[in-house]
Amino acid sequence: VWEFNSEAIAFYERQGMGSMHRTMSLGLK
Repeated sequence: VWEFNSEAIAFYERQGMGSMHRTMSLGLK
């Protein structure tokens, strides 16, 4: 799971949405 998240986070960060993705990730957990 972490491996997928890392790739997804890196992808979103490239688009400048890393912060938003992290917030959603923490919210889901």
